Amino acid sequence: MLAFQLRQPLLRDAWKNVNLAGIDIAKLGHSIALLDFQSRAEELVTEVTATYWQLYQAQQDLETFQQLLARATQTLEKVVGRRDIDATDVQIRQAQVSVNIRQALIVQASKRVMDAQDNLVRLMADSGMSLVDDIRVELVSRPKDTLNVINADDVLQRALQRNPILRQGRARIEIAEINLMLANRQKMPRLDLVASASTQTLDREFGAAHDLLEDTLHKSFGIGLVMEVPLGNRLRKAELQSRKFERQKAVATLQATTDQVAAQARERLRGVHTNFAEIAIQQQAAEAALAHLLALEETEQVRERLTPEFLLVKLQAQDGVADAERATTQALVQYNIALAQLVQTTGGALALHEVHLPVPPN
Repeated sequence: MLAFQLRQPLLRDAWKNVNLAGIDIAKLGHSIALLDFQSRAEELVTEVTATYWQLYQAQQDLETFQQLLARATQTLEKVVGRRDIDATDVQIRQAQVSVNIRQALIVQASKRVMDAQDNLVRLMADSGMSLVDDIRVELVSRPKDTLNVINADDVLQRALQRNPILRQGRARIEIAEINLMLANRQKMPRLDLVASASTQTLDREFGAAHDLLEDTLHKSFGIGLVMEVPLGNRLRKAELQSRKFERQKAVATLQATTDQVAAQARERLRGVHTNFAEIAIQQQAAEAALAHLLALEETEQVRERLTPEFLLVKLQAQDGVADAERATTQALVQYNIALAQLVQTTGGALALHEVHLPVPPN
């Protein structure tokens, strides 16, 4: 006997979308994994960028404190040189205290430079560099101090379309919809189209029986429908309800995440504009502080005597110049960090550094 049977489901487990559901879910799972990698990689790129600019700020602060110490040392030398004229021990000690304080600031600033450098080397994870070795990082890139025209609507659209976290959320909704479709199909009755064909022979000898298989008189064909209706069907109904809740949860999660990304994009865009505006303000403050110090130094040349009040004002003016210069550097660094964070929100941190991932569009 030779028999062939073909069974084609018509309701439950039927048609192409059901047969390919497992493959589609696997593809979406692969896409989610790549997007998760992209999200983590962009976070790391942004952290490395921020650490780079923090190292730049620490080095600039160290240079500022070194200049401050040089001014204080010069002031101390001038005061000591006027010991026989009008400088008292109180004024000399006042200038000496200022020098010692600024030496301590340099010690702390040097530590911050080394800490920032170690953090940068650790984040880079370069096989050619190790924290065990004595490494000095030379900064080549300079901070950006210009602002291009940034359209808030364009930034928001890019963030909503390209942010990897939102793309993961959309992929999870697609998976939930596939599972919901499968649950709907499983809840249906089973109705299968069955077609069969057979041929059979009978003889005492195997060879003769085999030869008779080709005789059309011994062939039969059949076609029919097989239906199965489960009673109650509670398990599949519960599964369908669970898949509905799963999809609703995925949609709600995506909506909440979308609000968070939109708020983050707006906040970081405001941060870019705020920090850029602060750069100009702090630069003006630094120029004014330096002009004030130079004016004091000019009047020092024509003063009849060195008073403790004037010395205090001069030392405070030197501190003011250093504080203004540090504030300018901080505003510049925060502006560049804000730019990097804004690019991360729009999902373009890797593309900015010409790193492309094979993430399928979704």
